[in-house]
This record gives sequence, structure tokens and C-alpha cells, in this order.
Amino acid sequence: MKLNAFACADGYVLSNECMLAPKAAEDAHGAMSGLLGIVDCTELPPPLCEAVVESVYSDHYAFLSIAQALDVNLKIHPASLPRTG
Repeated sequence: MKLNAFACADGYVLSNECMLAPKAAEDAHGAMSGLLGIVDCTELPPPLCEAVVESVYSDHYAFLSIAQALDVNLKIHPASLPRTG
């Protein structure tokens, strides 16, 4: 599963690739940055990937603290821009 990544004060919010960060995420974790890029959930350790997917399905977003992101060496890939012209 590929997820959009947004930074917030205490970590990262991940949402489905077709969504922005939900208002509930902003209410819980503060203001969000613009889209940082894409996280491929399969690059996370399996237990964390499962927890992230479950959270995205139930809450429409997942949160990773800065410590978690550092612990798993979170990779945020550039987002693809739609082709024009």
C-alpha cells in the first residue's frame, strides 16, 4: 500500500495515496505540512506495516512518531506529478 506522507509537530501522518490528511489527523496532531511524498508500506517492518494499514482503514490515517520514523529509517519517496501537455 502506498501512502501520502505529511509532517506534523510530533511526527508523520500517513493517508491513503488518493487522500489528503483528514481533519481528524490535524485535530489530533496539529497543523500538517504540504505533501512530503509517498511511503511504500511494504518497506516498513511487517508488524508496523500491518498496524499502519489497519489504522488507515479504520481512521483514514496513521501516525508515526519521530522516534518510530527514525527507528525504521522511514523512506519518503518523491510524489509523482501528473503529466501535462
